Amino acid sequence: MKSLIIDTLYIFSPEEKKACRISFSKGINIISTRQEDGTDRGKSVIMRSIYYTLGAEVFFDKNFSKHTKVFVVKICINDNNYFIYRAGSLFKFFDDKKKLIFTTIKSRELAKKLVEYTGFAVQLPDRQENKLEITPPVFNYLLFFLDQDHYDCSKFTSFDKLGQYDKIKENILYYHLGVYDEEYYELVKRKEEIDSEIFSFKNRNALLEEMQNDIEERMEGGCISLDEESLHNEMQLKKEEYEEILMRLKKSKNNLLNLRNDLIDMETIFEQIESEEKNTNNNLKKLNKHICPECGSIIETTIRQRSKKLVLKEDLISVKNQLQIHIVEAKLSIEKEEEQYKILLKEMEDYQETMHINNKQIDDALRYKGFCEIRDSIIKELTENGGVIQKRELGLKEIKKEIKQYSQKKKNVNDHYKAWLSADVAKFGMNEIDMDKIKSVMNEFKASGSNKNIATVIWYLLLIRLRSKFNADAIKYPIVFDSLNNTETDDEKRDALIQYVLDKTKDEPQAIYTFIGFDKDKFNENGTLNIIELENEKYELLIHETYAEYSGLLDELCDAD
Repeated sequence: MKSLIIDTLYIFSPEEKKACRISFSKGINIISTRQEDGTDRGKSVIMRSIYYTLGAEVFFDKNFSKHTKVFVVKICINDNNYFIYRAGSLFKFFDDKKKLIFTTIKSRELAKKLVEYTGFAVQLPDRQENKLEITPPVFNYLLFFLDQDHYDCSKFTSFDKLGQYDKIKENILYYHLGVYDEEYYELVKRKEEIDSEIFSFKNRNALLEEMQNDIEERMEGGCISLDEESLHNEMQLKKEEYEEILMRLKKSKNNLLNLRNDLIDMETIFEQIESEEKNTNNNLKKLNKHICPECGSIIETTIRQRSKKLVLKEDLISVKNQLQIHIVEAKLSIEKEEEQYKILLKEMEDYQETMHINNKQIDDALRYKGFCEIRDSIIKELTENGGVIQKRELGLKEIKKEIKQYSQKKKNVNDHYKAWLSADVAKFGMNEIDMDKIKSVMNEFKASGSNKNIATVIWYLLLIRLRSKFNADAIKYPIVFDSLNNTETDDEKRDALIQYVLDKTKDEPQAIYTFIGFDKDKFNENGTLNIIELENEKYELLIHETYAEYSGLLDELCDAD
């Protein structure tokens, strides 16, 4: 079983010459402070720092400046030790002898390097080209971290900067759970490409059929086919040129319409603002005369009212300035587009002149032959397109069969999900969660009060259990849950949740939890717990003594290149 274990975490503050060092072990680790006055000792800083050092973006408190800190973590991947060094966007990766293996300033590059050691990396299609790519490391860790301020039931909210991919929840979950893989995304991509091709060909055929009907109506009778190859080629070329000019004219016309509509909207808003400014000026005049603009009564002190009106006036001036800039820019864009439209009209006139489209001396017979040739070309293209559509639809049918196999994998996952979730919901008596509405891992549910924390923990651990069952070869990351008992609840429910967590994760390679006033004697351990007691003063997690002891490590890793 592949696993990544956190051995030691270091947090350095070079400016303050302070640091902290926390050692962890395999199995379950408990970071605890005393029950009385045990807050603000740095538990959450430690928890957030773990996956931050591994390349994720987290929500540190505003009073903790990550940009002035250096983070180092010693990890063990499949019994091999490594060091990861992070300072802002700088990442360094070392072996157990502190020999530098690689350096990068991009988290996505870090993920590409780490996969060589972990054997796992979430891959998703990007938004621009729909091309499959290795995602930043944070997407590997989504199931394994809970921030104390982001217990949100069935949503991933503990990490920052997750909006760079489409359908993130579906894609991430099914990738972690072993349903989606690289082959699946390639099939989906190919299906979308074929759908797009078929759609284009069908639209093209609809246009060609309209053209054919129009030509036959103009000819008022039957057509004859032509054999002159050169005439055919020339007519086909001119037809394409003409269609191109028409298309460009239409695009330019639409651009002009949109620009003019935008200008009208901005000018209307500008007029409304001017009206509001006029009202404000009138009100200021009244206030200068100690007259209330609202009720007309005499007031002695107008400083407060005048201040509000003056602030509003300044705001209106700022908005007017911005609008005037946009209006001038819009007018310039309209002028530019109008010039382009005139150029295209001239180009069309020149083209028509060249082709003698409007020349009454065009030989009717030649025109008739030209219509016939175009008609023959349309019929030929319709036939060819029909064959292509048929071929593409056959290929699409086969791809859909392959994709359908993944639907069965989804069903297996979701059947287990519903059964396990239903049992846990019943265990904790969370009747507010309607199991009849939950059909898959994609369905969201909500809970309130103390049940919100419980529901969130259950959901995350359930996903980890599903991942172990359906994607057993994937590396296991440390489970890092912060402040499991940070909500108001009765002792019985709180202890039941803690026991549940200990039971469900006793066989995991590593889990790290934080508590205030953890009493191990109240729980069945089913194994050894590594209790880490934080005894530092409030806001003093980092101290000078630790920095003095381990600054040599900081210097060694910092200077490596």
